[in-house]
Amino acid sequence: MADIDRLFTVISTDKSIHDGSLRSPWPYTRSYAEAFISSATSPGATKYAIRIGSPTAPVAGNVGYVVTALPSGPGDRLSFSDESDANEMPAWVEWKLGYWLATEARGKGIMPRAIAALQAAAAADPTVGRVHLGCYPSNVASARVAVKAGFTFQGTTHNALSKGGKLMDLACYEWIPPHASSN
Repeated sequence: MADIDRLFTVISTDKSIHDGSLRSPWPYTRSYAEAFISSATSPGATKYAIRIGSPTAPVAGNVGYVVTALPSGPGDRLSFSDESDANEMPAWVEWKLGYWLATEARGKGIMPRAIAALQAAAAADPTVGRVHLGCYPSNVASARVAVKAGFTFQGTTHNALSKGGKLMDLACYEWIPPHASSN
C-alpha cells in the first residue's frame, strides 16, 4: 500500500517522469499506480523498486525489463522435453529495459548502477542475446545513462511508438552480454 501511495504521489506530481517515459500516462492516477505494482510479477516482465538508503525506504524509482524472443531459424530453439514442443523456449531472448527516477534522486549515479545490476544478471543468463534500451531523442538524461552503462547507440527509429495520439521517434541503444558477442 505504501508503494502504491508513493508511486502515485511521485508520478502524479512530476510531469517530467511522464514526458521522459515511453509508457507513463498523464494524468497519472492511483489506478495506474495499482496496475503498475500488480504487474511487477507478470510473466515475461521483471520490475525492481529503487529505494535509497534501505530496503524499506520509500520508492525513488523503478528499473525493469520485458523479455522478448529474438527471431530464430528452424531448429534454433532450446527444448526441455523430447515429448512435445510445449516446453520449447527461444534460443535467444532480448531484454527491453525501462526505468524512471524521482527528481530528487536524479544526477547521483543511481540509474547507471541499477542498470549495471541488470547487465550482470543478463550476463549470467545464457539465453540473453541483447539488452535494448530506448528513449526519446530529446531525453538527454536517459541517453547519458545508456552511454554511462556501456550501451552503444544504434540509431533512431522514426515513428516507433505512439504517445498521447502522437507518433514518437525512439533513440535505440543496445548492450551485448559477453557470452553473446559475435565479434
